[in-house]
Amino acid sequence: MPGALNIRKILVLSVIVLFLFSSFTFLAKGNNPSFTFLAKGNNLVEIKNGIDSRLLSGKIIGVPDLNTTIDISIALKLRNEQNLEIFLTGVEDPKSPMFHHFISKDEFMQLYSPTNEEFNAVFTYFKNQWNDVTPGPYNLAIFINNIPLWKAQEIFHVKFGMFRSLNSHFKEYYFAPLSPPQLPYEIAQYIKGVNGFTNAYNFHTLLKFNGKVDPNYIIYNGIQYLTGADLQKAYQVYEIFNGTSDGSASSVHYFPTGYTVATVLWEGTDSSGNQVAPFDPTDIQTYYQNVTPAWEKQIVGNTVNVTGIGTYGTVAPGPSASNDIYGVMIENTLDLEMVSTLAPGANVVCVYGPGSGGGPSETDFPDNEYAIVAELKNLVAVSNSWGDGDDVGSAATDNYVLLIEANGTAVFASAGDDGDTSTQSYPANDAHNTFGFVAVGGTTLNVNGNAGYLNGSGTSIINTIKSQVVWYDNGEGTQSGTSTAYPEPYWQDIPAVRNNGGSTSGRNVADVAAIANNTIIYVNDTAADYSAGYYGVAGTSVASPVTAGIVATMVGYLKQKFGFIDPLFYQVGPNETNYKLSPFWDVTQTPPNYHNGQTLYWAKVGWDYPTGWGSINAWNFTHRAIIFTETGLPTGAKWYVNLSDGETSSNTTNTILYYEKVYSSISYYVDNVTYGGYLYTPTPSSGSISVGWSDIYININFTKLYTVTFTESGLPSGTKWYVNLSNGQSYSG
Repeated sequence: MPGALNIRKILVLSVIVLFLFSSFTFLAKGNNPSFTFLAKGNNLVEIKNGIDSRLLSGKIIGVPDLNTTIDISIALKLRNEQNLEIFLTGVEDPKSPMFHHFISKDEFMQLYSPTNEEFNAVFTYFKNQWNDVTPGPYNLAIFINNIPLWKAQEIFHVKFGMFRSLNSHFKEYYFAPLSPPQLPYEIAQYIKGVNGFTNAYNFHTLLKFNGKVDPNYIIYNGIQYLTGADLQKAYQVYEIFNGTSDGSASSVHYFPTGYTVATVLWEGTDSSGNQVAPFDPTDIQTYYQNVTPAWEKQIVGNTVNVTGIGTYGTVAPGPSASNDIYGVMIENTLDLEMVSTLAPGANVVCVYGPGSGGGPSETDFPDNEYAIVAELKNLVAVSNSWGDGDDVGSAATDNYVLLIEANGTAVFASAGDDGDTSTQSYPANDAHNTFGFVAVGGTTLNVNGNAGYLNGSGTSIINTIKSQVVWYDNGEGTQSGTSTAYPEPYWQDIPAVRNNGGSTSGRNVADVAAIANNTIIYVNDTAADYSAGYYGVAGTSVASPVTAGIVATMVGYLKQKFGFIDPLFYQVGPNETNYKLSPFWDVTQTPPNYHNGQTLYWAKVGWDYPTGWGSINAWNFTHRAIIFTETGLPTGAKWYVNLSDGETSSNTTNTILYYEKVYSSISYYVDNVTYGGYLYTPTPSSGSISVGWSDIYININFTKLYTVTFTESGLPSGTKWYVNLSNGQSYSG
């Protein structure tokens, strides 16, 4: 952060701060109402949401330099929150008629954001207090930028102390408020929470660098390294691109062209402490050119649609990224390369803030970034490859996640890389009943075929995955467990989770998983001694953008957004073994030392802590079986079912099976059958089907018809006569 600390001031004023420390009541972050009144007759109100009492457990050592500047986010209260909860519950429930009927961001603003009058009242108040105040989009937040601590003390009626950390998830030295901020009731009544009053949070990337690999020999030193092209086949997006169940060539293709996927992070820092670009677009293009199969590039374009949008005071993407010494540019590059190859044709946007020392320098990160994310067009997925401890997140970020998920965007976060702890990582822990982050765990993946080509041409298409186990490597591995910061959402309170050890007290991590080991990227970070070339990386920071890319491709295929996808995962997952096509690749193998050998946290059949439901099988996930079963035909009789899309199938057994994509509507008709000199007619003979998220079973009963001949005698020639049957049918001759 700007502004150096003055150690002499800290020592001189420590006694004063100790007195202040004893004079306040400290409130836990996020677990209380937004504010409470102070003493009778005092118009000031405490804003509790956003103030973390754990910060005060550190050793107080004085006061910070009060000229140090911070960034403060003010989250405003939503309107009609009960109606919003009802709406989102229906939008996320496959059994509801409102399922996936998302609303526009403008509609969200009209229905649920603060009114213009409420927003302007708060904005004007702070603008009169400090010159650098900016409005957040959709009336959801207000940003106070570059404000010195002394001014923040004045506006918010708060004092700051300097601490030495006793918590491994905080920085070693940090400043924090000694009590919750206070504001006049006339303003506080509209405020949901605050963020940015401390620099304690140790946000970091979730990446392990394995070193340079020879791109001509992907199986290198006994390790099978994989590119995004291999992952296309492993996770069945290759089949979606072709629109064929076996990935075979087709004249019709499905890519997420025109849709947007965002990654959220910060920029790098050089050896002199200067900010540098978050990534070099040349690296992304090089990877895309050499990894994406040629036939895909012919359809979606020969270059990646990659851009970077930074918050105030950031450096534009470019060659200066190679001067980063903290590996941040490697993380940004990894994220963009994974998304661009799992979702070819999509617009890939890196949204980032200023960085310092390998982490974000904004004290209110990632609020400004999510304000930018909220304004992206055609957004379908967001990936976050960074984390912190088991903290309660910012109310401003939650507001924007609510907005974009009500609009149909799915938001993913890396589960974390500390495989020996059950402590969770923000933002992967941040999940509620109707919105939040999908936690993505990590695996070590091996594929069938000759995985020796950057473009994946040697990897098998059918039965691609040879093995997939929980990622773990001497303490580093996928993070899993139960959050103490967030309660268990209702969609996790199911037997399939409880029976495999899931807690009922807190949010359980992870939800799904993907590759987090031995993944190839292309990068040029000369300042960190990584010259231009291909490198192997590991970390759940791989799994999150891979999963975001998979979901973006599914959106492009179905022409339907998913929004907050966790409730759907937890409805589909328990029925996985009942489906004709398995929507997940269930990970059941665990290295013996994972999580210090605690088997509670090991992979199991079905949901488990480290990998959730497993990795997504994109083709299977987007298709459901239609099973026609006949009765009434003699053994060996061939029968036919015809679909309105032109497909016809027959069988001499009693079952005919089709696979159709979800959201499709299709008609069918069943032919009469002639066998052994008899006619058999079907009931029903036709019908219409809307394909949802469960397999569909249709029973067809065939009735054997007999020929009865009526012969008359005695009528004059040409006389019309009738025979009437009890079933209402009438015949004439």
